[in-house]
Amino acid sequence: MAIRHTRTPFGPYTLHQVGSGDTYVSFVPERSGYVHQLCLAGRALLWNYPDGDALTANKGHRNLGLFPFPNRLLEGQYTWAGEEHAFEVNKPDTRSALHGFGPHTVLQLARVDLETDRALVTLSYVHRADDHPQSYPFDVRCDLELGIDVGQQEASWTLKATNLSGGAVPVGLGWHPYFLLPGGHEQWSLQMPPNEHVELEQAIPTGRLLPGLSAKPVAIDTDWDDCFKLSDANNRTVLLQGPAYGLRLTQTGTTRYTQLYVPPGASSVAVEPMSCGVNAFQEAQEEVSIEPGDTLRCGMRIALA
Repeated sequence: MAIRHTRTPFGPYTLHQVGSGDTYVSFVPERSGYVHQLCLAGRALLWNYPDGDALTANKGHRNLGLFPFPNRLLEGQYTWAGEEHAFEVNKPDTRSALHGFGPHTVLQLARVDLETDRALVTLSYVHRADDHPQSYPFDVRCDLELGIDVGQQEASWTLKATNLSGGAVPVGLGWHPYFLLPGGHEQWSLQMPPNEHVELEQAIPTGRLLPGLSAKPVAIDTDWDDCFKLSDANNRTVLLQGPAYGLRLTQTGTTRYTQLYVPPGASSVAVEPMSCGVNAFQEAQEEVSIEPGDTLRCGMRIALA
């Protein structure tokens, strides 16, 4: 079957789908590039929102792109180039701002490139300094690329941020995909690449790095809401293995960290690529500083294993 691009209503939104047959990616651009579904060889991989109203409610940040920072920022505050800025605290239990602009980054469909057995979609958004003058007064262009390869049975997600300002700006990127665990988490295992465990206290780093998860497969832990620093740039693949199939989740670009999270009451696990650590706008500004004209990339390739 030929690669196709289709559009269907999804509540107040339009759901786009690109692919062929039982291998495709579907998405809603205007809710932070929400990826509704990745389907490879008939395997639906993502726990998603059932309808547009649920997407609007956004319980859990399911499958959203994260900009201008992933994870948490303590008290929502940071200082950049001598100026103080503040995001709204939307996670009171940890006294933090969570996931930057959350679902409110409105991307536009910029282009759809269809080939014989693959497609690449580009969604774009330009943030201007006066859009959020108190929290993020910088000019930054974001481009989200969604790829699907029917021949290789592989998908890709890449978020890019380009500094359009006259000076260095802070940028952290991430994705929040929830991968389904058919049969329940008890039947699945996870294998991390070389890593160190970032010690957290009330979800904020203490400054200590602990021994990471084993290089061997481990059971899915329903208490996970943990950050891991990747320690080998040449090995950044997380393996998920279940009773019927597995997934290879290869993190790409400047992806330095992986957050693992198991939501309550759902057979899924979030494996979140992040270009920076938790609270990096305060504690690790060298990880988020982007010079004028430079581009930061964070991504993941997804394939059946």
